Amino acid sequence: MHHALSNLPLAKFSNFRLILPCIVHRIKAMTLTRVDTSTATHVHRIHAVGLAPIDIALSERLENMTKRVPYVLIRSWHPNLLHPDVDTDDAWTHPWLTRLEQPFSALLLMELPHNEYRRVASFCHIIARPTDSAGVLKGEVDTLTIV
Repeated sequence: MHHALSNLPLAKFSNFRLILPCIVHRIKAMTLTRVDTSTATHVHRIHAVGLAPIDIALSERLENMTKRVPYVLIRSWHPNLLHPDVDTDDAWTHPWLTRLEQPFSALLLMELPHNEYRRVASFCHIIARPTDSAGVLKGEVDTLTIV
């Protein structure tokens, strides 16, 4: 994972799209737990790969597809999260992994056709918590196109 992260490009805007390097946590299950009709709030319990369950308040109800959930939680990436002198030797990789085990501000995205994504707005910050170092390593290193 360290090698993949160190080779990610910087984020950029191109043709009205955000090209965002990130760690992707696929959502494996979600449940609508509460609806407040007075504020049009839908609270969903999200279970994503490698993360502790999260309750997220949204203005829209998420579609729960039967075959595949088209949503992901992502941790946007910046090279500063890696120590510049980190070697791939196990003795040196622990500090960056420890940083990635900390809670982080996540973005909820919906997958669209043609490998593009759209951000799903929430009423508050989404704070995701990796389950442990194994949970961190279950995330997929990728560069997504957000429209």
